[in-house]
Amino acid sequence: TGRDELLTGKCCFFTRVNVKGVDVKSFETDMTYGEIIGSPLASFETLMNEMFKPTLEHQDNWGKCQEDNVKEYRGHVEKFSNL
Repeated sequence: TGRDELLTGKCCFFTRVNVKGVDVKSFETDMTYGEIIGSPLASFETLMNEMFKPTLEHQDNWGKCQEDNVKEYRGHVEKFSNL
C-alpha cells in the first residue's frame, strides 16, 4: 500500500521553482530538492501540505489558464492532499 513499506535506501526529489527554467548559474535558486525517508506516502503527504500546496496558493501567474480551471485544479490538489 505504501503506508507500511519503508524505503530501504535513499530517495531524492528535485523540483523546478523558477517558471522560466533552470540556469546553470542560478540552479541553486531555480530548484528545490529533498530526500524522502521512511514511509514514502507520509513523506509525500508532508511535501504536498508544506511545500506544493502553499506554493500553488500563492501562484499569481497562471499564464493562459482560465480562472475556473485554476480553481478546479486547486480544488483537486486540496482533495488529493487530504486523502
